[in-house]
Amino acid sequence: MVFYDNGHGAMVPEDALQSVAKLRNQIDNLNGVGNLAALRASLEQIPSLIEESKPAFEARKAADQAAKAEKRAAALSLKEKIVSEAETLKESTQWKATSERLKELLDQWKKAPRLDKKSDADLWKRFSSARNFFDKKRRQHFSTLTKQQSEVKSIKEKVVLEAESLTNSTDWVNTARKYKTLMDTWKAAGRGKKNDDDKLWLRFKKAQDTFFASKNADLEKRSVSYGENLIKREEIVKEIEALLPINNLDETRRKFR
Repeated sequence: MVFYDNGHGAMVPEDALQSVAKLRNQIDNLNGVGNLAALRASLEQIPSLIEESKPAFEARKAADQAAKAEKRAAALSLKEKIVSEAETLKESTQWKATSERLKELLDQWKKAPRLDKKSDADLWKRFSSARNFFDKKRRQHFSTLTKQQSEVKSIKEKVVLEAESLTNSTDWVNTARKYKTLMDTWKAAGRGKKNDDDKLWLRFKKAQDTFFASKNADLEKRSVSYGENLIKREEIVKEIEALLPINNLDETRRKFR
């Protein structure tokens, strides 16, 4: 006869003894016919069986409590580990990787066994606080980044518009200096959103290249002209040198002029 393992629907010894007492009272006060003495005798055998079952009950009870304690300790250790890792991640600036890891930790939390209400509530409060801290910091970062990128874009758009307005200038020296100043302004503005930076840079470079291509073409044309003039002047110098020594001043003056 089994009088233990309360968790599986059987009766513990104390409850069994109470049931025997109730049955004994019912038999004693039963108004009926039958072999009540035999029934009473059978009932009185039960307490001794209950006493015999107590050691097994206590052993099973102790084993159940140990298993329950071990299961709780494992669940507590798992959740504390989850919370501790979340708290170490809250200051991270690796936004994407940390967001993904915190999501994984949340999934682990949901799958973990439940603890008692207070322990679960305390650990969840720490875990939630760490996640909220990181999320707030991440949102602030991207809000600031978006604002900075907008400011950078505005500065570079102005740089590009001025660069494009100078493409047809023939004031080579001053315009070249302006392009250098515009380039310095571009660099000082910092990095913006990659897509915006790339598009604006292509426009800036195109304007700058157009101007310098015209400037180089003009210089090349001037170089040819300068070369021709140099040849002519060298020939004149030779003619002047040929006037020496001066023998006839009037004739030499005429040729020199």
